[in-house]
Amino acid sequence: MTSNLSDNVLKSQIKSFKDIIEGLAKKHELWYDSGFTTWLERYEDEPYENPCVLILHFKGSIQTFLTDALLNVKLQFVRY
Repeated sequence: MTSNLSDNVLKSQIKSFKDIIEGLAKKHELWYDSGFTTWLERYEDEPYENPCVLILHFKGSIQTFLTDALLNVKLQFVRY
C-alpha cells in the first residue's frame, strides 16, 4: 500500500505528534533530556532499512510512560 501524503500534510502530522508527546511529557514532568530530531540530523546519513521521519531521544522514564499512554500507536524503541 502506498501513501500519497504531500510534504505539507506529513509536516503537519509530525508537528501534531510532536506537540502531543511533548505536552504529555511536560505535564507529567518527564520532558528533561528529551527532544526530537531526524535520522539525517542525528546520524548524518539516510536510514538503512526502514523509512524514519522522526526520532524521539530521551533518558529516564518517558519510554514507559509513552508505551502506556499510546497503546494504540505502533512505536518502535530502538537503542543506538
